[in-house]
Amino acid sequence: MAIQLYNSNYKKLPLKQLLKWNSIPTAVISDSMNRQNVMASRISALLPGKMVGQARTVSVIAGDNGAIHASMNLLGSNDVLVIDGGAYKERALWGGILNTLAIQRNISGVVIDGAIRDIDELIGMGLPIFFSSVTPAGPHKGWGGTIGTQVSCGGVSVSPGDIVVGDGDGVVIIPIQQAPRVFQAALTRLRFEETLIKKIKLGEDLTGVFDYPKIEAINN
Repeated sequence: MAIQLYNSNYKKLPLKQLLKWNSIPTAVISDSMNRQNVMASRISALLPGKMVGQARTVSVIAGDNGAIHASMNLLGSNDVLVIDGGAYKERALWGGILNTLAIQRNISGVVIDGAIRDIDELIGMGLPIFFSSVTPAGPHKGWGGTIGTQVSCGGVSVSPGDIVVGDGDGVVIIPIQQAPRVFQAALTRLRFEETLIKKIKLGEDLTGVFDYPKIEAINN
């Protein structure tokens, strides 16, 4: 079956504009988007550290990584390859060979809602990878797939060009049209949390900072 390649035109952001997200934790970004656009907890990091880039998307038939191989020559610097693998656990979509190709393309990382393998090798290679499971069982090829269209990964809709941020807490997606607003909101939230932590360390009264439910005393 043929692999469908979509013409996904989007604005490529300068590296400087992407790197500013490095200072914002995914938890703060999530809070700044009303706790939305957060991938499911099954998507976890292979390595500690931060990943930031723009999404290049692939959707595959469960257990088939042919479309992933076909996408490799389309990738470049600052891309994050986002793969909708249908959360299928029993066939690895990614391993040492694809990881070597990805590093040669100088991409920023990979997010796979599916399985990976060669995990000891991948750890030593250092490329940020977020995935949902591990299995030694290899993939199939030949069932087709799509490249460069909107996908669902980890329960979140991802379009080509969206900003992808990953850290030890997981992965969040910032729709590219919302990026300026979300970034400013995240900075405000980050400053609020920094101020709050200082107050806690100084033993200051935090009454009124949080809207707690009313406490009612119960007499036994």
